[in-house]
Amino acid sequence: MKRKIIIYSVLLGLLLIMTGVGIFDLVIKTKYKNNEITFRVQNDDAFFVANASYYYGDVSEATKTFNLSYSQDDYYNGKVCQGGTWNIGNSQFVYDDNNPQNNITLLKYVFSIKNINDEKKLNVKLSNVAANKNNYFITTISYKNGTNDRVMFSNNPNNEVNKKLYYNEFTTPYKVDISTNEYVEKTLEITITLELIKVAESFNVSNNFSLELASVLN
Repeated sequence: MKRKIIIYSVLLGLLLIMTGVGIFDLVIKTKYKNNEITFRVQNDDAFFVANASYYYGDVSEATKTFNLSYSQDDYYNGKVCQGGTWNIGNSQFVYDDNNPQNNITLLKYVFSIKNINDEKKLNVKLSNVAANKNNYFITTISYKNGTNDRVMFSNNPNNEVNKKLYYNEFTTPYKVDISTNEYVEKTLEITITLELIKVAESFNVSNNFSLELASVLN
């Protein structure tokens, strides 16, 4: 009888260890599925140069880059600019309490968009940026337009900015649309950060956002 109790105790211990590993695995593998960013050009005289950088983790050098441009010479040479798609691929938040050097808790996108039409302004709209209802990660969107540097959106529970204005709770998953017109003075820099703050939940998020570019009269 004692032998059976010992065997059962060992089996129970192994089961608890396996369960514990499963829970820990859930904690450290919070996932973020990051797919495509689309540039949409609304008219044939929206002349611009766009450079984009993606930073996976807290790094100083870009992990991936993307460039797109359309000029007056392109227009005169018969080139039609229909925009472009930047496929970054999948990313994953990582939180490892035992090996913090492996942690990936920050995803950052930086866009530099320059207007090269001397006669018309360039209008930019941003839509479908991923946000999280439960604040597993914080979404922050900042614009620097000439000397005007400001936070356009943040769902940081300690410092929300324009959440009621731009946060779309009627989509699944939840999205942020910067629907107001943003006219590029010379160069518009858009910075989007997604920062993991809750590590005890597993989740998947698709982030297929877009930038809409259109020329408008001065």
